[in-house]
Amino acid sequence: MLNLFANQERETKLDSQGNPLALLNKHVDFAAIAEIDRRAPRLSRVKGGRPPYPTELMTRLLTLHLSGEQMEFQVLDRLSFQRFAGLKHFGRVPDRNTTWGFRERLVQEKAEHLIFDEVQRQLRQYGFKAREGQIIDASIVRAPPQHDGAEEQTLMKDRTVPTQWPPAKRRQKGVQARWTKKHGKSCFGYKLSVSVDRRYKLIRRVKAGDASEADTLHLVEVLDREKQKPGLLD
Repeated sequence: MLNLFANQERETKLDSQGNPLALLNKHVDFAAIAEIDRRAPRLSRVKGGRPPYPTELMTRLLTLHLSGEQMEFQVLDRLSFQRFAGLKHFGRVPDRNTTWGFRERLVQEKAEHLIFDEVQRQLRQYGFKAREGQIIDASIVRAPPQHDGAEEQTLMKDRTVPTQWPPAKRRQKGVQARWTKKHGKSCFGYKLSVSVDRRYKLIRRVKAGDASEADTLHLVEVLDREKQKPGLLD
């Protein structure tokens, strides 16, 4: 039987069962986190082009901690993700290249940790501390493979951007990305390691670097050794 209020009823039932994204949205001011633009400025639109997605939207998606491919699919597929990101009534969602570009901007400006630090700070204001054990996860954020000359490759190994590159080319290049092997296959990009609370699934610490960095190095930086009693979100 057709129900014109089916979506609303599903949302209400989802929230009644303890939707963690609804709780996160209640306690975190993502508009304030969007101030990250001061640290990692958005790309100029002087020459036109499609307007970029709002920084607040991209920071919300980044907190979901999904790969670029899974991000696009899950946001298209899951009602809770659409609500959280503010994309419920939109047909177009950020694709894998858009997600990669946003992460690349944060990594280059060494600002990738700011989002998660601010989320934790705001939650602590409400007396919430996620201390129910932790899960350490390291994933590869793929970047488009580079096709450069020998001189350019030498400069990029030193993390230097060739001066002859125009601004448009600089935006498309992952200067700090590196090659590594995962499950016997070569991958080019970055390594993102996070410490996630086992119960609440909140990201507690984050470390980003090039894909060639050792997992053990990241483990030392993201492992949260602080032991505290957990608080509760209501």
